[in-house]
Amino acid sequence: MRSTALPSRLWDGSPLHVRTRRSLRLSSDSASRLLRCGQGDRCRDCGNGIEWYHSANERPVRLHPHELPAEKVPPTCHRHVSGGFAHPAGDGSGWCRLPHSMVCPARDTSPATPELTGLRRALAVNTRRLIDSGVFTPPPTLPETNASPSTSCRPARPVVHMLYLSLPS
Repeated sequence: MRSTALPSRLWDGSPLHVRTRRSLRLSSDSASRLLRCGQGDRCRDCGNGIEWYHSANERPVRLHPHELPAEKVPPTCHRHVSGGFAHPAGDGSGWCRLPHSMVCPARDTSPATPELTGLRRALAVNTRRLIDSGVFTPPPTLPETNASPSTSCRPARPVVHMLYLSLPS
């Protein structure tokens, strides 16, 4: 038990984000009874909920947390989750999952179908609500500069050399 409560904000007033580690657990609805890590998270670009799964080649995939009717999603984006892994789907099922990048409101790409445009719009409204309530702070956008190749290799912030060690300042 702590005698004092943990701070909810940093010294500059920005919200404190503490990531809690989730342990492996048995999914109660899994037929295979495989251990699966709790994968719920929030997109760091838009603040909306996502679910992380591994693909067949062990690469992490961010999926929209809900299933969608397959006819509203382009066939190249169909994903199915089975045994804790996300697989490309082409089995003719009526429902599928969708990569979050297809509907993320923080990205500049426009969805391929009008139905996905409506979903992206709803996620954008949710992002605005999260920002207005102070729950989510979007990452800062970097200004684009026309720097020459010789200056682009310099670090973004100065480096201090002390006792022959490079330390970020």
